[in-house]
Amino acid sequence: MFINIRLNSPMQSWGNQTTGHTSGAYRGTNEFPTYSGVVGLICACCGINRTGNQDKYIELINSIKYRSALASKQFKIVVDNQNMGGGYRKDIDYERKMVPLTSDGKDWVGMWRAGISSAKLSDREYLENADFVVTIETDEVTSNFIASHLKNPMWFPVFGRSCCIPSERIFSGIFNSYNECILDAKKILKSEKLIAYMADKPENNYNVFDVYDVPVNNQQFKYTKRKIYKTII
Repeated sequence: MFINIRLNSPMQSWGNQTTGHTSGAYRGTNEFPTYSGVVGLICACCGINRTGNQDKYIELINSIKYRSALASKQFKIVVDNQNMGGGYRKDIDYERKMVPLTSDGKDWVGMWRAGISSAKLSDREYLENADFVVTIETDEVTSNFIASHLKNPMWFPVFGRSCCIPSERIFSGIFNSYNECILDAKKILKSEKLIAYMADKPENNYNVFDVYDVPVNNQQFKYTKRKIYKTII
């Protein structure tokens, strides 16, 4: 079975390589919804926490195959200047890793105040006015489970970051074939621009190149790593 998910919002951000010597000096965005981002959205709707519901989380992500994403129009990338790195405790190893360091790996002057970190400026990218339809594939039981929660989410869905909220209903429909999904997406978006395709082997003759979904090796993602890659049209 196939499910179409509508991702329409004034702002979206789909995790790209974080650059800098710390955990977030510059946080970019891909120009398409990532596998991990879409799975995270689905898990939020289903009320599945990757640490509190590990078995359900792993079972769900193993059953989902990201098939494609269509975009309706051209969008642009905007950069927001934010504070980051504040409020973390020095005596907790995991929290300390979230705190910015100098280029040589040392604490910068004035970072710690009574064992609590102060903030640092960070630039973060967003897609402005992006509109996508993402197609996923899974078995019939799982598709019905996901669809019911996309219609009535347990936790609020966001598009990459908590400030990126939907401006349209995200559930578009369940279909028996992939071609039906593509026709539905083109009808919704009034576009034929296929921007991302994911599969073990491409099923078409598009001119493509591969981009890895960036691995995350910190404690937060210790139960699974982002190994799946997407193929960009």
